[in-house]
Amino acid sequence: MNWSARWARGYSALVVLLSALIFVLFVAVLFRYGFISGSRLVTNKDLIDVGTKILASIVLTFGAVASYFRFFKGRTLSPRLTITAAVNVLPVDATKNFHVLSLDVKNVGSVAIWGLEPRVEIHFHGGHIRPEKDIDDWFTPLEGSDDRRTLQMLDTEESSQFVVQREVPVECWAVTYFAKVGLSSGHSWHRIVTASNRLEHKEK
Repeated sequence: MNWSARWARGYSALVVLLSALIFVLFVAVLFRYGFISGSRLVTNKDLIDVGTKILASIVLTFGAVASYFRFFKGRTLSPRLTITAAVNVLPVDATKNFHVLSLDVKNVGSVAIWGLEPRVEIHFHGGHIRPEKDIDDWFTPLEGSDDRRTLQMLDTEESSQFVVQREVPVECWAVTYFAKVGLSSGHSWHRIVTASNRLEHKEK
């Protein structure tokens, strides 16, 4: 356990002890000035019982709300995705290779996700080719023949795949793909993958 963790643990324990001490002193002051006495407790035991139950309900409600904001807020109803990116490199001829970037997307959250917007930025290493930025010409396999094919909804535990294809000159020794899947709500997920553009040709 590092120093910051020990300090946080000690600080939490100190807050609990001070809170308990303040409560005990508060009760002692009430007894000292006659606001609370044994006879009054006996006389108003029914009222005290009701007040105790109300106080316990308030404490439980406060604890439940605090637990929600501490552990569950932003996790139960927020969109959650897992992304896996892979690049296949295939030889075309002596001057270029064919790259296929596949992006597997799975909804692992508890709510459906609408309007996925995949993007990719491509950086070529070597040669004099400028980076391609903010590319949105992905396509989804087994869909229609539209020029721009987009996935409208991804339900819980469902998955889909997006594909981008490029012909890369052999002057580039590697290509880096910066993939992003965004939503209109502002959520986004990213994956970066670098593929070698050097293929080893086996001698026959």
